[in-house]
Amino acid sequence: MLEPDGTNNIVGTFTKVISHHYISVPLLFKYNLGTKPFFINAGPNLNYQFNYTIKITGDFNKKNTIKDTQFDMGLSFGLGKKFTINDKNDLIVELRDDYNLINFINKDNVVKTNAINLICTWSFSL
Repeated sequence: MLEPDGTNNIVGTFTKVISHHYISVPLLFKYNLGTKPFFINAGPNLNYQFNYTIKITGDFNKKNTIKDTQFDMGLSFGLGKKFTINDKNDLIVELRDDYNLINFINKDNVVKTNAINLICTWSFSL
């Protein structure tokens, strides 16, 4: 059984898994680094959370503190490289960090999402 320790903290062992399901729309500005195949990009991202689930295992009974925030916004930064395969095909590899600015927990608990993405793109001409 989990019990408060007098400081509004829960003492005990439990597992809490929160899953967020987002549609993210980044608006990025890309800068090519000279004639090299490297690039950097940055800009805002807008997110719509269409679902989230909370799963708690263990003996735990406390009110859920997650707000029903559906819209989120943040900043994205990335760097990548373009690999030319032939005249009509390119492979683009990018590492991007999406840091969201809106707190989705109540005012006493600051929690913001941060995602690191590895993106591979195949670009081809017809």
